[in-house]
Amino acid sequence: MTEIDTARALDGVLVVDICAMMPGHFCTMILADLGARVIKVERPNVGDSSRSGLPGAFESVNRNKEGLTLNLKDPMAQEVLQRLVAQADVLVEGFRPGVVERLGADYATLIAKQPKLVYCSLSGYGQYGPYRDMSGYDPNYLAIAGVLSLAGDPCGPPEGFVGAPIADLAGAWFAAISILASLHACARHGIGQYIDIALGDASYALMQSRMVEYLVNGHPDKQAMLSRPGIGVFETADSKYLTIGAAEDHFWDALCEALGLDPWRVDDRFATNRSRREHGREIRDGLTKAFLSRPLEEWLEVLHGVGVPTAPVNSLGEAADDPHARARELVQWIDHPVIGRLPQIRFPGLLSETPATIRERPPLLGEHTDSILRELGYSDTGIGELRAAGAV
Repeated sequence: MTEIDTARALDGVLVVDICAMMPGHFCTMILADLGARVIKVERPNVGDSSRSGLPGAFESVNRNKEGLTLNLKDPMAQEVLQRLVAQADVLVEGFRPGVVERLGADYATLIAKQPKLVYCSLSGYGQYGPYRDMSGYDPNYLAIAGVLSLAGDPCGPPEGFVGAPIADLAGAWFAAISILASLHACARHGIGQYIDIALGDASYALMQSRMVEYLVNGHPDKQAMLSRPGIGVFETADSKYLTIGAAEDHFWDALCEALGLDPWRVDDRFATNRSRREHGREIRDGLTKAFLSRPLEEWLEVLHGVGVPTAPVNSLGEAADDPHARARELVQWIDHPVIGRLPQIRFPGLLSETPATIRERPPLLGEHTDSILRELGYSDTGIGELRAAGAV
């Protein structure tokens, strides 16, 4: 076996994770999957908030990490963190702006210990701006950025909640991208840097195409802006749902043929995507009626047969067992001492030479505290003193 056979893209990179919420967890898991060593810092005895949430919440975003407990309100624990950061390449924090200063874990303090440190702050609305100190949750960020205004029927009210934590995950993706770019810059120029990631900003980034389209077209009315005829979710005769994506003219023609709507193919009102948008409600009503005439599997066969982009609306169970998921081995299983067999969704990028891997289960609370402290030079006596003081 050659060196490249066992190499990972981020081998040799040490990441310190002092986050307590989903965005930071997911960001550092991305880095861990790619080979970074990630040391996850949690509060002694209680851990971070996701440990007390729904079963699997913590375990879904913390694989491939080592667990260290530190009470960062304690000066002794702050010294441990600073020793650790002196050896690290990256630190990711997810507190509200201003909190890290009180914990001795702010950028100015830690960059003095490690000048090449890449320091990433993940917060709701960023380190400056009128919403800096506001609390927030995923739907709030999506609402601010206009994402929720696009949810639901274009001619009806917006839907108030998106089940997946879209803003959290988007913030994590942009944080990981920014960290990787900063590590590259550090390798070339020998300097670290500070990264300010706001979940609200990430939500705006998801709106890039729609926001630009809206502003360029001079603020058209909402219905015209949001109407996407030929794209949507429709109920079928067996009370199941499918999605279609037939915005382009050739897909539109194929859709009309499949549904037996030949008059629509020669109707000037529906000749182009632009003109179809002006008649979105009529099209939506017609498609809704048509799709109720057959069960889901029949429609999938018909639409796939003429090349219309379509897919079933899977439940989570159906998604896990979908032929695509099975063929691509998207759901993988590892052993966990408490949960037993623990499912994980693999890293979606398939790197040919330095693949991302699921190597270790999520850590138990403080599982690696003693071994990490010994690496940092603490003796058994010193570790005992930290424990007696409640610092770890």
